Amino acid sequence: MRRLEEEGRGVETVAGRVPIVPTLGLFDLMVGDPTVRPTAENGYAAAASASADAELHGLIGAGTGATTGKARGLENLHDAGLAYAEVRAGEIVVGALCAVNAFGDILTGEAGPADFGDYEPFGGNRQNTTIGVVITNAKLTKIECLILAQGAHDGLARAIDPPHTRFDGDAFISAATGAVEAKVDVVRALAITAVADAIRSRA
Repeated sequence: MRRLEEEGRGVETVAGRVPIVPTLGLFDLMVGDPTVRPTAENGYAAAASASADAELHGLIGAGTGATTGKARGLENLHDAGLAYAEVRAGEIVVGALCAVNAFGDILTGEAGPADFGDYEPFGGNRQNTTIGVVITNAKLTKIECLILAQGAHDGLARAIDPPHTRFDGDAFISAATGAVEAKVDVVRALAITAVADAIRSRA
């Protein structure tokens, strides 16, 4: 927020621009030193170093300790991590950045859904989640941005089996820059594809 304020970025209000930074959390405290926590300075440094050519795939950032396949036991864990995908329709662009730490498996389209039977989580039930942000250049209202975020969950359901279990804390947010006129249903459809593509890239 401090970095954005220095750049004069934020939501315009009668009292001036207010930088708003939403947050989502992914549980990976079993990787590395569990006492280490991100600080405000880490956030400032990340914002200051952000660039269009930043690496957006792999076991980095929010995806550092992210895995999939937990539904079938520890021996089936698969490294997942951070993933980005982008789709276009004419002038409309929709990008999806996901941190994939799912209880289930990533579906690649090569086989049908696995039969997990009476699976139960191991080591507690708060260690799985797929989180992300969907970004578009479309002009959307706040309600339409909500529709976009809801569509992101449909993309997750296309790419992960089983999706949205009681052992996952999945969450998506969305943002629209307002540069291009577009119908929200078109943007939502693109978001579904972008999220599914991003998640599948970590299979």
